Amino acid sequence: MESTCKITAAILLILAFVVGIVLASESSSFLPFVYCLAGGFPSFLLFYALGKIFERLDAQDALLVQMHQAPAAPELHEKIPDSEYKPPVVKREPGDWTCPQCGAQNKPTELFCKDCGTYR
Repeated sequence: MESTCKITAAILLILAFVVGIVLASESSSFLPFVYCLAGGFPSFLLFYALGKIFERLDAQDALLVQMHQAPAAPELHEKIPDSEYKPPVVKREPGDWTCPQCGAQNKPTELFCKDCGTYR
């Protein structure tokens, strides 16, 4: 699609140039040539810009397809079987309180649990 737009843009510019030359030679004035180029050049820019837009959209689509086909990221750590899992040892400070909802350890200055938000 993008190549079609660029080819159309080039054809329009060449056509405007040729028609301008023909009209200028028949009327013995340079003004028809300027009018033809003034009308053809914006059309050229429009079709060329459309070609560039379609080109970028195709590149974006290709990138999205490539991203969806990429293999999943490997896990950074091996999963430890539940039988071998040992929770981390947390040193309790005087005044710490344990959340009755989720069991998280909280500091004495906290009124709400840091994990679940339950009120002390």
